[in-house]
Amino acid sequence: MPFDDFEHLERLSAVFHRAQVLEDLNNDMAGRETGRIRRVVHDDVGERVEERKRQQRQDNFLIETALDTMLRDPVYRARYEAFGAFLDTYETATQTALEQATELSDAAQATLTTLSEAASTLDGQPVFVTEDARIVDADGREIDTTDAERVIWREGAPGYEEYAAAKDAAEDAKRVVEDIEAYQAELEAARQRWVDKDDPMTKDEMDALEDQLKRDAPDFVSKIAETNAPTQQSEVNAVDVKPLNL
Repeated sequence: MPFDDFEHLERLSAVFHRAQVLEDLNNDMAGRETGRIRRVVHDDVGERVEERKRQQRQDNFLIETALDTMLRDPVYRARYEAFGAFLDTYETATQTALEQATELSDAAQATLTTLSEAASTLDGQPVFVTEDARIVDADGREIDTTDAERVIWREGAPGYEEYAAAKDAAEDAKRVVEDIEAYQAELEAARQRWVDKDDPMTKDEMDALEDQLKRDAPDFVSKIAETNAPTQQSEVNAVDVKPLNL
C-alpha cells in the first residue's frame, strides 16, 4: 500500500474513533442503552441518570395515587363528589344565562341601531330633539344653533329620551354578558383546581371555594342554578328555564 494511502486511512480511523467516543459520551450522559460496551467512563453519570428516572417514576406514582388515597375516605369522597356536582350545576346555569343574555344584548343593540338609523342627521350623524326642545347628538351634547340649520329632519324620528333609554339598555345588556363571561372563566379555573391530582383540594378548600363562587355568581346565574340544583333535580328535569328578565 502506498504511504500516502496508509496515512489517509490512519486519519480516517482517528476521525471515526473520535466520533464514536463522542456518541458513547452523549449516550451515557442521556442514560441511553445502546447494546455496546461503553468506551467512555466518566464517574457514575449513567447510574445517576437512571436513579433520577427511577425517582421520577416513583414520584409520578405517588402523585397519581394521592387523590385516589384521599377518595378512600367516604366523608372526603362525598364532599369531593358534591363539589363536582355543584360545579356541574353552576357551569350549566352559566352557559344558559350567557346564551339568554347574549340574545337579549343582540336585541337591545339592534333596537339602538334602528333608532339611530331613523333619527334626523347632521353631517351624516344622528341628532335628536329632547322633551324640552333642545337639539342634541347621540351623546346628549347640545347642537349649536348655527349648526342646527343644517339638520336634515326626518318625519317620525325618535326623540332623545327614547334613544337614550335604548342606549342605556344596550350598554346594560352588554355588561351583563361580560359579567357572565368573567364568571364562566372563574368556574373554569375552579374546575381545573378541583381535578388537580398533583395537589388535591382539602374539604375546607372546597367549602371556601364553593362559598366564593356562590357569592360571585351573577344574579341570573344564581336563579337558574337554584332551580337546577342537584337536590331538586328530580323535580325540575322537565322544567324549561324561563328567559331572564334583564
